[in-house]
Amino acid sequence: MKQHLYFVEVGVLLTKDDTEFDCYTISNFYNDKFGFFDENRLTFLTEAQALKYANDYVNNGVEYTYAFIHDSIENIDEDDLREIVEACYCEYSLENPHKKDIIYFIYKEKGKIIKEIGE
Repeated sequence: MKQHLYFVEVGVLLTKDDTEFDCYTISNFYNDKFGFFDENRLTFLTEAQALKYANDYVNNGVEYTYAFIHDSIENIDEDDLREIVEACYCEYSLENPHKKDIIYFIYKEKGKIIKEIGE
């Protein structure tokens, strides 16, 4: 069945000074300013759930904690849908997102929360 889903990735941004920076850059995403060391990838049924999780994660995280959200309409089987409904999320895989696909990006830099809304 077709279902509108909200995908959230969370983790820690790496700067060019980090030794593993080159392993975690994402092409076409913020001009390689950051590397994205992902710690978790989740799927939510509502934008409100996704935003709450992303904001809470970054607000409670260490310096350079990040979260981004993209949405999509996907074919999803009943077992995965049931898992999302019961647990509010399930893991997913997002391969190299493009900045235009991101509807929300939040991160912590120099103690400040920076939020960017997609185009």
